Amino acid sequence: MVTSQVSFAEAPPSSCRHDVPPMGEATPTRTLIDDIMDAHGGQHLFAMYRRAQGRFRIEGDLWSTRGGPSASVGGLFELGLLDQTVRLHCTDPRPIESNFTPKVLAIDSADGGYVETQYNPRSSFAEMSVDRPWDDFQLAYICSYSIWNVVTQPFLFASAGFEVAELQPHQVGEETIRRAQISYPPHIPGHAPKIMCHVGMDGMMRWQEFRFDLLSASVTSVLKDFVQIQGIRFASRRTMYRTTELEKPDPSVFAEISIDKLVFY
Repeated sequence: MVTSQVSFAEAPPSSCRHDVPPMGEATPTRTLIDDIMDAHGGQHLFAMYRRAQGRFRIEGDLWSTRGGPSASVGGLFELGLLDQTVRLHCTDPRPIESNFTPKVLAIDSADGGYVETQYNPRSSFAEMSVDRPWDDFQLAYICSYSIWNVVTQPFLFASAGFEVAELQPHQVGEETIRRAQISYPPHIPGHAPKIMCHVGMDGMMRWQEFRFDLLSASVTSVLKDFVQIQGIRFASRRTMYRTTELEKPDPSVFAEISIDKLVFY
């Protein structure tokens, strides 16, 4: 276990109202987000938990250029499901101990002798060249918010400030895919202000599309290897592909995040 530190129109004639239920007996309209959450275990179940911990690894072409000499980063995490706090213990490519909140990121020294703090850590990505490796703060920042989003989705989308718009479904092969455009509130860091979530008729998330704003890259993220953990259905692997101008994924893996040993409590 990782130790934590840290919203009159005129009535129609009665002959047209035979299908209107009596007042007080209206049936709530189900939405796509309801179907998604139920398919993944249910909001009522997820709400029972306050924290989660597990092991992570992130790899792919992105990490070969931005992560330094290693093509992957991995370690342990502990996070708050409600308050977006993340404690990371990175074991490779180099030891990093960090505490994350959206506005403040703190990194402990290797010997625990001091803590270095950075405020508004997202701003450090603004003027980076495309091939410059991330420093420890940037590495910890992007790992932290990525892991938090992966662990809390799709239940995160029902939180205050999120906007969910269901779009027309489309056909992919023989499967009908429903689509939801998710708009993030400004105070929740994610890969993009808006993501397009593609969902099967069974309510399970299949893939997401978004513009990765820190890297100015269009990305398709495919959810894989679903497991059931304490009643929650969770994609233990997400593989990201860059999207070409023809809106088709590049076959090379842009980034992949894997999570195991996940526990909610």
